[in-house]
Amino acid sequence: MAETKSVPKWLPYAGYPAFFLAAVVLFAHLTLPYGAIEAKLTDQARANGYQLSMVSFGPSLLFGATAKGVKLSVLKPTASAGADAAAPDDALYLDSVRVRPGLFPPGLHFSVAAFGGSLDGYVANRGKDGISLSAQGSAELARAALKPLLGVDMQGKVNLAADLSVNTKDFAKTTGTVKLTGKDVVLNGGTVKYIDLPKASLGSVNLKVKAEKGKATLDAFEISGGDIEAKGSGDVALSSRWNASTLQTSFDFKPADAWLKKNSFIQTGLAMAGHANSEGFYTATVNGLLLNPRANLKR
Repeated sequence: MAETKSVPKWLPYAGYPAFFLAAVVLFAHLTLPYGAIEAKLTDQARANGYQLSMVSFGPSLLFGATAKGVKLSVLKPTASAGADAAAPDDALYLDSVRVRPGLFPPGLHFSVAAFGGSLDGYVANRGKDGISLSAQGSAELARAALKPLLGVDMQGKVNLAADLSVNTKDFAKTTGTVKLTGKDVVLNGGTVKYIDLPKASLGSVNLKVKAEKGKATLDAFEISGGDIEAKGSGDVALSSRWNASTLQTSFDFKPADAWLKKNSFIQTGLAMAGHANSEGFYTATVNGLLLNPRANLKR
């Protein structure tokens, strides 16, 4: 007959406090004032010029919180009494945003479902140095509502990977890398700087930016396999305020002959404004403020 092992006498005394502590933590998690937290987030967004709304906001598994049906819009003054209003076509829609705490290092795990894809990552506090951010995800461009933001309609799938150390007090000290790859990317048209863009297949897109020592360098930029072949280089001089950063970049591009024949006005414009090299590539420079760049075609 097998010998029965006795239960250590200390086990119940250790188990009861552990159970009690777990119950208290679970109760606190389920009974947090999520309505008040949502109101605080909404007020904070408005104070920074945005309108934030959620269909629901409450607890989730692993002691986190989940917001569903998130809508974020830029507030714009209306004609009546200077009141704030958000333009519907400027809204950013997210299916869900989930966050939960992390311990090593202290920070927050986040998971965003939007644009037919997802973005997962971790934000950690680096004290006086700001935050560290690592993230990776994918999205369908057709569902990303790019036209209100960039003035263009696009389709295709893109993948993003970022590993950054962001100095929140001095953006110029930001370091790290951002990689973006796209497959079967198509520009369906749009308007940029009052110029109407025709439909064009871009095929594969590869972009890599590396930031260090106050400069973000375009390590790789390539478009291939579609109506336009392109490659680029250059850098962004990072400023202590990110929106004051300036870029100095150069891009070589070569439209396919068949695409030019279908868009004769592009062919005529290139012939008048620029000059192709022996391999058929045109060169364009894009310089100036990050949010208001100037593009020029090399003659």
